[in-house]
Amino acid sequence: MGPQKFTASNTAEALKMVKAKMGPDAMVLSTKDTDQGVEILAITPEDLSNMSIAPLTLCGRRIETLAEIFVVKVRSRVLKNSTPLI
Repeated sequence: MGPQKFTASNTAEALKMVKAKMGPDAMVLSTKDTDQGVEILAITPEDLSNMSIAPLTLCGRRIETLAEIFVVKVRSRVLKNSTPLI
């Protein structure tokens, strides 16, 4: 189902709504003051685990961390700009 918004006059009431609809393990993603009171964006652990992110690949290699992006980019640049040794 994904994230859901709950709006109430105060945070306590909004959290009660989250718990009633999504259960006690729901996770609050954000809170925001509105003209109506407070808005909470929440998600269940199950919905969060079902959201998939496509793996990032760079130069044909799967990237797991930001550091790997730097290493792959530097290696590509070095290989592209290098002059032959012989």
